[in-house]
Amino acid sequence: MFEDLPVTFTLDCGSASYFIELERFQIYFQLLEKHKSDPEAFNREILGHHLFPVSKKSNSKYTLSDEMFDGHNLWLLKPTDYNRGRGVQVFNSYDQFKRLIQEY
Repeated sequence: MFEDLPVTFTLDCGSASYFIELERFQIYFQLLEKHKSDPEAFNREILGHHLFPVSKKSNSKYTLSDEMFDGHNLWLLKPTDYNRGRGVQVFNSYDQFKRLIQEY
């Protein structure tokens, strides 16, 4: 059940870790753009970036399965103050993401 979960980044503008998480997201997003047609190349490159801490107790590998990516870099931005899907925005470019963040 937990083998194929979407990658999640928590961007809390009031948090001290905001810029670290933002940088991690930006790297991940850009690598997906770079390797849209080759998930295997993405997987090789993403593992070298060490973007995600892996617990010694876990065998988790943050790789992209062929079924999870079809060449579209599609993301959801979910505001923390709402529930039941209210305020959810969909974006597929980094410029759209920056605009949405500025709006929040």
